[in-house]
Amino acid sequence: MSHTAESQSTPFNKETPRLSEESLLEVNTELLMHDPSLLTVSLRRHGKYERSPSSPQRGQLTKETFPEVKEKAKAWVEELPEELEIDLFASPTGMPATGPSGKSINPARARMSSALYGIELRNRFGSGYGLIDKEEISDRNTEFTKETRKPPKSVRKTERRLGDIYEFCGSKEQAQHIPTFFKMLGDTYGGLNKDFWHDYTRDELPEDLKAIFLQGGGQLAVKKAKNVSDWLSELSDSKPEDEVKHVTLAISHEETIGPFAYRVAQFLKETGGANSEEIDQIENKSFSYNEGFDLHIDDDKDVVMEVDDIRVVFNLGEFGEYLEKQVQS
Repeated sequence: MSHTAESQSTPFNKETPRLSEESLLEVNTELLMHDPSLLTVSLRRHGKYERSPSSPQRGQLTKETFPEVKEKAKAWVEELPEELEIDLFASPTGMPATGPSGKSINPARARMSSALYGIELRNRFGSGYGLIDKEEISDRNTEFTKETRKPPKSVRKTERRLGDIYEFCGSKEQAQHIPTFFKMLGDTYGGLNKDFWHDYTRDELPEDLKAIFLQGGGQLAVKKAKNVSDWLSELSDSKPEDEVKHVTLAISHEETIGPFAYRVAQFLKETGGANSEEIDQIENKSFSYNEGFDLHIDDDKDVVMEVDDIRVVFNLGEFGEYLEKQVQS
């Protein structure tokens, strides 16, 4: 999965001592993105998609969306170093829909967005980047076979912990409660609007709505945040000890990355890890389509989190313990 330029310029080397929290806050974004001692993870929301239940395009990115996602993807790819190993992950969550032929389909907006990032990776680094994991596709898939069956250098994978609120609905018995939940949600909030997501993220849903949500296999916001934290910890543990920059791009949903950012703000508030202005901006951040944040993780799991123009530092292990207590309470 490595791409190597003819000339290499690396800001840091393996002998550089681990940066302190203070110095991590002072280093500019370009150096963080290029430092091979740091694992960089970019979490992004998918592009805008068709939401109407009556549309045959339900769950798919709209035609108007493609240029927007490609523009964001191109800008992101241009910030990558010339030498890197990169993995792309996406939520597998789809939306029940009926295709043109009348068959049931399950289009996944995050995976479609991830594919557009893969195209921009190939545009910059060449063929073999951002392809679908061969375990997820058949040998007849043209995107894979055009590479003459050579293993792709970078693959797109799915990760359920990046999924939406109902990704872990595991049975028909649970699923039968979902229509009731959406009916009650409409009666209470008028739909999946900002008021609902505000209360969902803060675990402030009305008790009756929360009860039917959980019966349907939904996951509360704090659990979604814990899912992301656990996944990040696993990525950090598996990072190879080499001098190549490792980058992971993850395309997810607002109900997944939003609760993670919100819980980081709460953690920083409790530990005094940031000032009130920084905490307020992260706490109240609403992630629009294609928006997200970057995390730069060192070997001790100290994390530099960049949200817009805000930068904070926290320890992923300590944050995970904090979330575990929140989940159990």
